[in-house]
Amino acid sequence: AMEQLRPRDKSSLDQFRKIVGGAVETLLNWDASEAASSPEFRQLASTPHGEVVEVRGELRTAPGDAVVPIALWRPSDPNGHVIVVLHGDGMQSQQTAAGELRVDFRPLLAEGFSIVLADLFLQGSSARDGHPPLISRKVPNPRDYAGFTYGYNDTLFAQRVSDIRSIVAYARARKSKQEVGGVHVIGLGGTGPHVAAARALVGGEIDTAAVDTAGFRFAGIASWRDRDFLPGIVKYGDLPALLALNAPHPLWIAGETCAVPKMVEAAYAAAGSRSNLHQSDAASEMVAESAVDWVIDQVNRQR
Repeated sequence: AMEQLRPRDKSSLDQFRKIVGGAVETLLNWDASEAASSPEFRQLASTPHGEVVEVRGELRTAPGDAVVPIALWRPSDPNGHVIVVLHGDGMQSQQTAAGELRVDFRPLLAEGFSIVLADLFLQGSSARDGHPPLISRKVPNPRDYAGFTYGYNDTLFAQRVSDIRSIVAYARARKSKQEVGGVHVIGLGGTGPHVAAARALVGGEIDTAAVDTAGFRFAGIASWRDRDFLPGIVKYGDLPALLALNAPHPLWIAGETCAVPKMVEAAYAAAGSRSNLHQSDAASEMVAESAVDWVIDQVNRQR
């Protein structure tokens, strides 16, 4: 069935977006009307690092909603571009023991990018007791059945995708105030699929996206208690479908063991934007640096 939906031209791409994109919106409990709101930012601390200022705070979309802890690294001469860097171990993993930004991302500050780090739901500082869960939570029912939990609650994967949307909305609000630049997102350390899913929903609100898939596929998940479990997504094309829904917007992919998935190639070709699809063969220890170089190059090309 998915092969029949593979985009071949603009008409079939529209059909792909309607059927597969619509299914993804449902699986992620996506409400476009609610997504239009911008989160409120509450500043908690400000720390100078030479000419760079680190501002810590939290985002909240609505009263009663969970907060998203973030750290904004602001250069002395910002170029108007905001780049969101996400990692499966949270924002602390992107800083040194001394609290400085990792060397991989310092070229961004030198180029004038503002950098946003974040702890997605149950990551880092947002984790209960400071310990991220090894498995997803479930409702207190003695019967070990996924429907009791996910028939009524969002998956952890969906909640983290929602957090990314909030972060992007915050970044776009900063961009609109400066009236220049763009919003870019890098997903590393297991957050690549989350970024791909968020981009599938918000489209051009993310100007460029760089994702490390690490070869991940939802079909490889063995338990419904897995932190990345998303019921129904395998039926609708797995991770390649999420990546394909990024078309026509600039997308950088690392971590695939072979070529870019055919579904993704087809979507970008059908959108007439094959040049916006980039595959990296960078080794795992070089992925962050390669992603940063690509984002900088994309921005410089637009100047």
